[in-house]
Amino acid sequence: MTPSRQIASYAILSIFLVFILFNGLADYLRKIYSVNTKGSWGPFNPYESHQSPNLTVPDVSRYVHVRKLTRDEFPLHDPKRRVIVVGDIHGMIDPLERVPSMKLLEEVKYSPRKDVLVHVGDIATKAPLAGSLAVLKFMSSHNVVGVRGNHDQTVIEWKGWLEWASSITELRKWLDRLEDKWKVAQRKNPDIDLESWLRKQRRSSSRKEASWWKLIPEDWVIFGDHYQIAKSLTEAEYQYLLDLPLRLYIPTAHTFIVHGGLLPCNPEYPGDDKARQPLAAVPTLPQPQRPTATAVGPAEEELMTGYGNLVSDVSSTKTIEHLRNLQEIAILTKIPQNRDPWAVLNMRSVVDGEVSKKANEGTPWPKIWKQHMKHCVGFRNELEDDDIEVDDDPEEQKLKLKCYPSSIIYGHTASRGLDIKRWSYGLDTGCIYGRRLTALVIQGRAPDSKTVDHNVHLDEEKDEDEADGDDDDDDDDDDDDDEFDSRSVSTKKKKRRFGDRNIASIVSKPAGSAMFDEFVKGADFLDLGHSHVPRTDWQGRPVPALQAKKNTVLVSHGRPPWYAEDGQRISDAFVIGVAGGSASGKTHVARQIVRRLGSIPTVIILSQDSFYKYHNEEELKLAHANLLDFDHPDAIDMPLFASCLADLKSCKQSNIPVYSFQEHQRLAETKYLYGATVIIAEGIMALVDPALRALYDLKVFVQCDSDLMLARRIRRDVKERGREVGGILDQYLRYVKPSYDTFVRPSSSYADIIVPGHDNDVAIDLICTHIRQKLQERSSQFRQKIAVPLKYKSSRSGTTTPESVLEDLQLTLLPQTPQVQGLYTILRDRNTSRQDFIFFTDRLSTLLVECALQHLPYAPKTVTTPVEVECLGRKIDAQYVCGVTILRSGGALERGFRRVINDVPVGSMLIQSDSKSGEAMLLHLMLPNYVRFRHLAQQAYVFLLDSQIGTAAAAFMAIRILLDHGVPEDHIIFVTFLVSREGGIAVLKKAFPRVKIVCGAVDDGMQEGWLEGYKGEGNPEGKGRQVWLIMPGMGQIGDRYYL
Repeated sequence: MTPSRQIASYAILSIFLVFILFNGLADYLRKIYSVNTKGSWGPFNPYESHQSPNLTVPDVSRYVHVRKLTRDEFPLHDPKRRVIVVGDIHGMIDPLERVPSMKLLEEVKYSPRKDVLVHVGDIATKAPLAGSLAVLKFMSSHNVVGVRGNHDQTVIEWKGWLEWASSITELRKWLDRLEDKWKVAQRKNPDIDLESWLRKQRRSSSRKEASWWKLIPEDWVIFGDHYQIAKSLTEAEYQYLLDLPLRLYIPTAHTFIVHGGLLPCNPEYPGDDKARQPLAAVPTLPQPQRPTATAVGPAEEELMTGYGNLVSDVSSTKTIEHLRNLQEIAILTKIPQNRDPWAVLNMRSVVDGEVSKKANEGTPWPKIWKQHMKHCVGFRNELEDDDIEVDDDPEEQKLKLKCYPSSIIYGHTASRGLDIKRWSYGLDTGCIYGRRLTALVIQGRAPDSKTVDHNVHLDEEKDEDEADGDDDDDDDDDDDDDEFDSRSVSTKKKKRRFGDRNIASIVSKPAGSAMFDEFVKGADFLDLGHSHVPRTDWQGRPVPALQAKKNTVLVSHGRPPWYAEDGQRISDAFVIGVAGGSASGKTHVARQIVRRLGSIPTVIILSQDSFYKYHNEEELKLAHANLLDFDHPDAIDMPLFASCLADLKSCKQSNIPVYSFQEHQRLAETKYLYGATVIIAEGIMALVDPALRALYDLKVFVQCDSDLMLARRIRRDVKERGREVGGILDQYLRYVKPSYDTFVRPSSSYADIIVPGHDNDVAIDLICTHIRQKLQERSSQFRQKIAVPLKYKSSRSGTTTPESVLEDLQLTLLPQTPQVQGLYTILRDRNTSRQDFIFFTDRLSTLLVECALQHLPYAPKTVTTPVEVECLGRKIDAQYVCGVTILRSGGALERGFRRVINDVPVGSMLIQSDSKSGEAMLLHLMLPNYVRFRHLAQQAYVFLLDSQIGTAAAAFMAIRILLDHGVPEDHIIFVTFLVSREGGIAVLKKAFPRVKIVCGAVDDGMQEGWLEGYKGEGNPEGKGRQVWLIMPGMGQIGDRYYL
């Protein structure tokens, strides 16, 4: 054999072996992973044009395709029992409550002993993980009857994948490492977008990691809702999901229950081609004669093969019932679309003869169902004589299908809301999107009761097709951006029947009180009681005492307002200059002053040592050899020192340089300072420079003996600065002592107070008393004036000034769509659970921030599409964008802000009310770098987030802080849920007319009250204070969101 033939033989043999290995591996994966790569759906032939959207197709051997419910499982024959069918729940449960009764079940008076509870799928996902798991626990523990939803199916697929992955050690370890990285990323940024993070991880993965990524289908979201639920499932809950059938069939009620939908015919055939429809082979009664029990024919035998267990329990005695069962079995088994699990789970409409998951294209399948059921032979069925009415017109008879009407109950299509048609019931009313959760309650009937129709009908009224809602997105989920439509949850005033049973009710509850929300008697957010001292408001009305449920500020040493009601600064910070020789005790005196003032955070110490100049390489060599003079005024950057001190004195922010004595060099980093009411500038040359002396309100010189200063200097430099004693003495004699005699000691003549020794308590007490007096003179209290401005503004005739006109306030009001009104209705309800309040608050904040984006500048941008067509659009023309929340209640808007603008920094400021005066106090500040640095702040656009503007005291302070940092007034966008027309908004807009204010609603009233005080630091007597509440408002938003 020639070498070329040998090579060819080896190549063929190698290919054959690889093929065998590949097939063996595929079989192994199918057994463990429970998926097929692509192929059969199982015992039914697949509807080939609709495969699962996932890259792996679930193994249909794990499906329960059809389950029949018996008379006892669907007890419509018993007048004492009911069937309660519930729409899509999506994990809307509040597991934190402990009261056992449940709102929707409480509404329908559900009795587990008498009633049968049924769900239409999608019982989990989309809601918080705890809610989904609580629903699954309830369903599995009570063994509730239901069908599988498309989201339930995704959870099952993830569970199967995780079981397979756990058998591969390296894959399991890689998953654990990846999940740890995701948790770290979440801690750093709680609102990080998961899918963006996953894409970044996939792109940056190594070759080995890329091989693991390929095992996860690209459209699966690892660590998402479905993954977390699948990972947390117990065996009982997982088995419950596996046992859920795709379709429920109730032969005694001639009813189907599915999640997505079913078709009564094959849409691939033309509408007039009745002969080719599967129902054409089903036997029927061509003449209006009384039927008798006859032998089973060949067509019946074919249908009965494999599906005899689905036939009604009474079919042997009633031929009509028997034939109806056969026709319903034909719908389940002979129409290919109804055998495709993907179609049954995701069907919303039919487009060009194919099933589609889009609701806004083609023909909604319930409309097709109604049209075909309406044209069935045997439109009516009288039990008195079991006659079947047949149309006498032969031509009309040809247009009818050989079937009897059957009903169907389904979910999945939230965009249509409560979609009640003849013979079809759509129960998904979008509770996960803030709408309602709906239950269909069917009352049983005694067997001997009279009825007119075995099927749903609307008496004496023509059943009109309702306009179906649209779902513009192209995903598995319903569009959560659809506006709330009141038509979708209203039941029309028509008499409804389900088969021959009366529909007891169709009950819808708001999403805030979804089916499994525990029934809670809602506590008031503010307890109205009686104060110890009767009080009245400015109009003479009695003022109720209010018991606060907010966190008590234990230490209220914040920064009080430094501006007036016009928004302008009324006082500068109080600046003290402390000079003295090296190691004379200047820093100790400064610290004693801070300690005597109560260690309040608005007192800072600014050291002159931080302002040593930057040294070049030559100067650094001299400094390390102790040959550089650090005690001459030229060694200090006096202009920079004066500039930073001037900024702090004028209540602006400043970035102080950082100097390293070990390296003898100024570092690149800076220290941010802002918000000081008292500034203590200390340094050996603090009184030497005239520009510095002009900034001081009080000048202090600390006097000390030279030998004592030398001893302290040696100890300090050795211990703190790592220097040698010889170098310290040499530097002292060469530079320090001459500088002290030439520059430092003469500057004592400029001092207002000379402190002889650093432990002089009398001098320090004198200084502290003087500081307190000056601070009291500079304090500003105007909250009461801006809270109810109408009280302080009267016309010449003595009448009250009319209230502000909404148009004059120049607010950007969120469009009051039905969806927004529905959200506010839920949020204003004091009985809304905390979980629902958080969910809908986040939803509303997202809409507000989206609305606020209109105030950013935009520039035109041209994009060239792949087909070489230029498209003109716009892009944000702001160099820096950031957000700042006013804590605590402003934090309720932060998640919505991050959802809309994901990649921008977000800072915060803690502003609370003083325990006695009620004035706003700045307690903490953590701003983004875009605001901290003045040259960046001048180009930054800042979204200021707070829950409401009532008295506007916090808003005044927050805006003033941003202006002090250099943010232009027209670059501030204030986003809030509520604004009180009667409150301080008018004064705020007058003070800052160029600030944009975006709000969701405007309330008219402000209720004056008295808040009981707490005994503590700064308020030893526990005195209360006056407060104002927005009416009707949303309660204490911070408490409701965080507590």
